[in-house]
Amino acid sequence: HAQGPENLDVALVLTELGVNAMQLDQRDAAEDAFRRALAIREKVLGTNHLLTAESASNLGVLLQAKGDRDTALLLLRQAAAVTQVGLGSNNPLAKSRWANLSQVERTGCTAAPAASAPAQHSSAPQAAEPRPGSAPQAPATPPPAAPTKTEHNNWSF
Repeated sequence: HAQGPENLDVALVLTELGVNAMQLDQRDAAEDAFRRALAIREKVLGTNHLLTAESASNLGVLLQAKGDRDTALLLLRQAAAVTQVGLGSNNPLAKSRWANLSQVERTGCTAAPAASAPAQHSSAPQAAEPRPGSAPQAPATPPPAAPTKTEHNNWSF
């Protein structure tokens, strides 16, 4: 990894800070941390990497809680699509991301951001990259049988 303020270790710490800030109901601090983590991961890994999807999901969850539903939906769709491409539609995390998106679309409720596992940034598989400059396209509807339970450390706002 490159050293300095734009490396994956910094993004991991920012993600954990964002989760902790959310637990303390410090939403502005959480938003700053999640936005910075997302920017680093997009720059270092690209928009179609699973860790970038994690950051997009975290920021989407937070923005929904803060009332920015439109941006939240964009981020949650991106996270769900990238996770499905990278892990498959039957993967529990992919199903969870689709369920979170579906909840926001229907009710406005969502799950809590999930902290990264420290080893994840070096071993996470990368989602397939589409044409350069193209955004991931989410399927029109989530895969069938999406669970109603959200990600493992969930809470409602």
